[in-house]
Amino acid sequence: MKVLFVCTGNTCRSPMAEAMFKQMSKLKKLKVDVASCGLFADKGTPISKNSNLALRKLGFKGTRHKSNSINDFNLNEIELIVTMSDNHKAYLSSLNNVISFKELIGYDIIDPYMQSEKTYINCAEQIQMGINKLIDILYERIKKEKK
Repeated sequence: MKVLFVCTGNTCRSPMAEAMFKQMSKLKKLKVDVASCGLFADKGTPISKNSNLALRKLGFKGTRHKSNSINDFNLNEIELIVTMSDNHKAYLSSLNNVISFKELIGYDIIDPYMQSEKTYINCAEQIQMGINKLIDILYERIKKEKK
């Protein structure tokens, strides 16, 4: 299975989601390819310092992620696209394999770009809640497929 996390610039939210998902899915022994991108990303921009700091504060490893554009991916090869907001999902409305964090946890993940360290940590905590839910859903789906 391939999962793609999507935000705007791919330097804050979606790279945190990608890093968390990679680390958390290993604990559940889920074999999932994961990546992230931005709808309007400049290719090659490093993850924000506060995003890496927030990851570490929550007990995750930091990442050397560099931004990717959604245009770098063949979206037909991705089984599940997870957007940070309903607005991102609306941008991808022609696809039927898209869900938003709002569908997972009841609200959008607000962009912390250029805000305080505390805002990044709050954002990371919200992402972690959504990733927990997503991993549970995928774990159950994969278990059913194996039967």
